[in-house]
Amino acid sequence: MFTNIIEKKIKAELSNALSEVKHKKQFSINDVILGNASDFTKQFIRYEIIKEENFGTEKQQNNLDTTTSGLALNLNSIIDKDRLSKIVEKAIKLKFNYTIRPRWTILNFIFGKTESVPTNTALKKLSIFNFYRYYLDTIINYINDRQEAQSLIITKKRIQTLLDETDTIIHEKLVTNPSSVKVKNFFLQLFKLKYEDIFQPKLDDSIPFGFIRIFLEDKAFYGVLERFMQFYNDIYDELSDSENLYDSKEIKLKDIIKVITGQVKIEEAEIKYLTPEINNDYLFLMENAFEEKETDEKWKGDALNMDRHKNSVVDKKQILDLFSKEELEKIKKKVFKNNKPLLFEFIEQVKNYNSWIEVSEYLKSIFEEYNVDIYDEDVVNFVDKLNEYFS
Repeated sequence: MFTNIIEKKIKAELSNALSEVKHKKQFSINDVILGNASDFTKQFIRYEIIKEENFGTEKQQNNLDTTTSGLALNLNSIIDKDRLSKIVEKAIKLKFNYTIRPRWTILNFIFGKTESVPTNTALKKLSIFNFYRYYLDTIINYINDRQEAQSLIITKKRIQTLLDETDTIIHEKLVTNPSSVKVKNFFLQLFKLKYEDIFQPKLDDSIPFGFIRIFLEDKAFYGVLERFMQFYNDIYDELSDSENLYDSKEIKLKDIIKVITGQVKIEEAEIKYLTPEINNDYLFLMENAFEEKETDEKWKGDALNMDRHKNSVVDKKQILDLFSKEELEKIKKKVFKNNKPLLFEFIEQVKNYNSWIEVSEYLKSIFEEYNVDIYDEDVVNFVDKLNEYFS
C-alpha cells in the first residue's frame, strides 16, 4: 500500500519540479527552485546538492561538520533529469516517513548509525523539515542553548530524551478533555499526506488506518492506539497473520474523533499488533506476526523452578503474570539476546526493587549493554507493563 502511494507522489513531485523546464534539455538548479515543487522538496534539493558537491563520498557525508555552514548553493549549476529524479525520490520518501513516523525519521536522518553528530549538522538537517514544530523547536532551542556553552556535538540519546519529554506533554494534552479541534490538529499532517491542498480536513475526509497506527506506535501512544484496535475488532477476527487489510481500510475524521473522545462504545477485545519495519531506502515493509513457540506454563514453570527462595515465588510469579507467552518470547529475543537465563536473572533482580526509579535504572543499564532498540513496540510494551506494576 505505502509503496504505491510513494510512487505516485514521486511522479507528481518530479513533474512539479520540472514545471519550468519541461522543454529544456539542460536546466539549472535555479530553474528547479522556481518550479512548483513543494517547499520541503526544494529545501531537500538545496541540502542534497550541497552535500553531494562538497562531500562526495559516503564517509565524507557522514562526517559533515560545521564547515558546511559557509557553503552556498550555486543556483546556476546545471543538473540533469536523472540526478534530479533521484533527489526528488529521496525527498518524497523522507517526507512520507517523517509525516507518519517523525521520531524514527528524525533520529535516523540525523544520526544514521552514529551515536552523536556535530550540532551544526543536526541543525542543517532539521532545517529541511517544516512541520511538527513541537519536535523541531524543542531540539533546536536545546542546541542553541547548549551552543552558548560551546557544546559542539549532540548525542542520539539526548535527542531521544527531548522527544520523550515532548511526547509526554502532547499525550497529556490529547487525552485530557479531548475535543474535535485537538484531534484534527493532532492528525492534520496525516490528512495532508492524502489531501495535498487542504487547509483543514472535513469530517467525512478519510485516511488509511495504517497511517494512524504507525503514527501512534512511533510515539508509543499505545493507550490511544488500543481504542482504535478495539474499534476494529470485527476486522481483526477475520484477519490472518500474513495480511494487513486493516492498514488499508479508510477511517473518516468523524470516526477518529469519536474514538478518541470516547463517543463510541469500545468492547473488550484482544489487541494484536503488526509492527512496520523500514529498510535503508526509507520504504515501509510489513513484518509477519511472531510465531508462538512455548506455552505460558513452560515459561513460568522454568522461572519458578529457578527460584531458591520460597518467599519470593509469589513476587516473581506476579511479575511474570504481566506478560503472555508470546510477549515473554519476544522480550527474551529483543531484550536479552534470546537468552532465557538472562531474562530470569532480570526477574530475580527486579523482584527485590520497591520503586519504578530503581527498575528503570536497571533497565537502562541492560538496554545499553545489549544495545536494545528502545522504540521497538515489544520493548515499549515490556517497559510500560513494568512501569505500571511498580508505579
